[in-house]
Amino acid sequence: MANTRMGLPDGQADATIDLEIENVYADGRKIVTRVMDALVQAPQKDSDEEALAEWAWDQLFPFTGTGRYEGDAWYQVFVTACDVPSLGGRKFEFG
Repeated sequence: MANTRMGLPDGQADATIDLEIENVYADGRKIVTRVMDALVQAPQKDSDEEALAEWAWDQLFPFTGTGRYEGDAWYQVFVTACDVPSLGGRKFEFG
């Protein structure tokens, strides 16, 4: 269950989320990482796809990357579990 966090706008709450992240590099290398029980700001209720994409840039993109700074990279973030039911099973892409 989401808990209200002090300092967030009314209606905003924290969400606990598990992620599987695929970092794919221009040289063909793919690195998969997993994040468990991360605490993020939950999206606004009834967010449309554009609002969810913006939310993902702010809340999920910071979990991508593996410390490689050379070459282009693309990221796929899979929500494997979340206490916000509408996020479970979603995929977000960056890059």
